[in-house]
Amino acid sequence: MLGTSAPWKKLLRPIDRIGSKARLAAEFVNTNPFEAEQFSSRQAIQSSYERTGEVLGEAEQLELASGLLEVAGDAQLDGLLADLISRASQAVGRFFSPPEGKAIGAILKGAAKRVLSGIGLGRDAVSMIGRDFGLELEGLSSEDREFAIARHYVDFAGEAVKNLALASISSDPRTAADAAVVEAAKTYAPGLLRSQRGAKTGTSSLRHRHHRAVTAAREQDRCLWDPATGGGTSYAHWMLDQEARALLERLVRVKPFVLTEPMVLAASLLPAAQIAIERFLAKGRHELKQRIGHFLAWLQEEGRQASPEELQRRFVLLRLRFNSVLSQLDLFNQVITQRSENELGVWLSGLDVVAADALALPGYYEPPPVICYLDRGIGAAIRRARTRLPGGGESPVAVIRVPRERMIGSGIASSLIHEVGHQGAALLGLVPSLRLALQAKERVARDPFVWRLWERWVSEIISDFWSIARVGVVSTLGLIGVLSLPRAFVFRTKLSDPHPVPWIRVKLSCAIGDSLYPHSQWRRVAELWNSYYPIGDIAQQRRELFVRLENSFPEFISVLINHSSKSLRGRSLPEAMEVEQRSPARLSSLFDAWRKTPKQLYLAPPSLVFAVLGQAKADGGLSPEDESELLAKLLSFWAMRSTLDGSAYCASLPRAKTSAAQMT
Repeated sequence: MLGTSAPWKKLLRPIDRIGSKARLAAEFVNTNPFEAEQFSSRQAIQSSYERTGEVLGEAEQLELASGLLEVAGDAQLDGLLADLISRASQAVGRFFSPPEGKAIGAILKGAAKRVLSGIGLGRDAVSMIGRDFGLELEGLSSEDREFAIARHYVDFAGEAVKNLALASISSDPRTAADAAVVEAAKTYAPGLLRSQRGAKTGTSSLRHRHHRAVTAAREQDRCLWDPATGGGTSYAHWMLDQEARALLERLVRVKPFVLTEPMVLAASLLPAAQIAIERFLAKGRHELKQRIGHFLAWLQEEGRQASPEELQRRFVLLRLRFNSVLSQLDLFNQVITQRSENELGVWLSGLDVVAADALALPGYYEPPPVICYLDRGIGAAIRRARTRLPGGGESPVAVIRVPRERMIGSGIASSLIHEVGHQGAALLGLVPSLRLALQAKERVARDPFVWRLWERWVSEIISDFWSIARVGVVSTLGLIGVLSLPRAFVFRTKLSDPHPVPWIRVKLSCAIGDSLYPHSQWRRVAELWNSYYPIGDIAQQRRELFVRLENSFPEFISVLINHSSKSLRGRSLPEAMEVEQRSPARLSSLFDAWRKTPKQLYLAPPSLVFAVLGQAKADGGLSPEDESELLAKLLSFWAMRSTLDGSAYCASLPRAKTSAAQMT
């Protein structure tokens, strides 16, 4: 697993991409990337290790992790590892002899290649590499997973270098380097040690375990079938009766959220969402109670003659269903529990109102309830209403995960309304009909590969389109905030990914905005993005693909703007969404009017408010501080208003339409 026989070459990594500290380290690097001369303590600057005991500071760690993900070949990898080893050994205060540098470098290169090869093989391979490094990556986006692994590898490599630097000088550098890496792996990469051992003993061990399992199963069968054992049937009946009754008792203790979640009234879910969730979960609990009751009755009657194997088979299915009910409960519990957090819960309720407004398209469909919650990571996500949940059943509501780091600014509208767009597109059936239109274009196009990519990416693009149509330029500016990643991610081209290449995605967002709302701001934002991520130094083949995609923007956007599905009743999406009401000029005019009459701000539709404030910020008329303070007040107001409106509506009813009995 570890090690490589490739000869070391000169450091080729460009110094200007490494930073000032790397330039200092490079002065001590010889022709071998892992060799460096000793220097006196008076020449050394105070390192992170001297201040904190850590070999690499956070800034160095982030830089090296980003560099690792950008590696494209042995030469670049050699250069990056030379930089890492030089920094880490400099921090400890001891540089290596040429044999030591070569030994530690070879082992770390083998581990780095394992990381990079795993990242290139997709989600499952990334998860496996994460487990090797002792990381729990569930719930993270692909980019977050890969960056977490890269950072952990840098920590692991730095620790290995430190161990070797602090060890006694050995006559066998390879043995000393191995010991240093193994010690670092115990803390940072325990899976690598298991993998190494498994390479030697895995096959025989697996054969041994399989033989034992088969032998045990045969022995158990003989016990069950042997009349001399007494059959064991009555004991199996008694045991599973106890287990089923225990399931039933635990199920009884699962209460509706309205009885368990403490929160201020304004932080509550919108009534339609609360009722839909409680009804869905109550139905699942009721169904499971019936199943357990039927199982217990069956045990006492026909099941008396059943074999223990049949008894267990039926009980296992029952327990799996029980676990599914709990999983569904936990899914909504994570969302609702946040509502008990001071102030945050009220803001989330306000975001529910914004999402409901952005989804509304009167006359075209009946929108489902929407609820929002915050989570780690930089991207948002949605579990659409009416999609299958773990364990069965359709989700009664749309659940939108919003990045915590976006609270509170107008950029949150970009993430939120993009996810709303997924739900709206699904309700209108836009993605299947657009794919048919794009396939038709592909058949007659001079560049069919480009149209194949647009078809692949259309589900994400139509959601971006929805966001731009609702909130204007703040959608694109928010998208830039999400996609401002290390260059390795921004230019990554994964043809199997439903998300467009980030660099192209931002440029397309600007082009869509300019088509819907012609204005010089879109060109200005596109040029800003170009300045952040110039494409002059990327691979020629990739750069040429980007040019081909940009050249197809006008025709592709024309397909989006003029497309009409059966659900749109002959109208285009811009017509249905009335985009002319959200042109930059009108948004700026509304902002000027609202400054004179603030009351109108609170009476306007929430998605329009986000569009107006986002435009004002883009124009320089609203500071980030004022924007955050104003949005916090607005989210609280929308939450309070929706709560009071719901209470007033319920009070006006002659009798409750939903009884408490339906919720238990």
